[in-house]
Amino acid sequence: QELRICDYIDSSPSTPTPPNPSNPDETADLSAKISGNTNLRIGVTRTYTVTLSDKEGNAVQWNDTKYSWNVISDFDVRQTVTENKISLTVEDEDFIDSSFLLQVIKLNDSSVIAEIEITVVDVM
Repeated sequence: QELRICDYIDSSPSTPTPPNPSNPDETADLSAKISGNTNLRIGVTRTYTVTLSDKEGNAVQWNDTKYSWNVISDFDVRQTVTENKISLTVEDEDFIDSSFLLQVIKLNDSSVIAEIEITVVDVM
């Protein structure tokens, strides 16, 4: 009896491998927008929110990314961070009319993906 091993064809149904879920390229595919008032009243806490989206404009969850808040200031800015929100307060009246930067940065290389300038103003 001839075995015909070289002509063997697997007739079992093949199971396609499911595609891997797409992870956005966090340098090119994501954009960020910081929302909140660019004037921060002295002694008043104000909250800022970042919205992340993919290249099609779909929302991306903050906890699915490797980003963080960053404040660049020559004076004390009190910060409370909760995921995609940050609350900021400046107490020292000597810094009225001073500005600082609020950024969202990529953690692996510290590149800035969103930034706004905030000015400390007097309570009127």
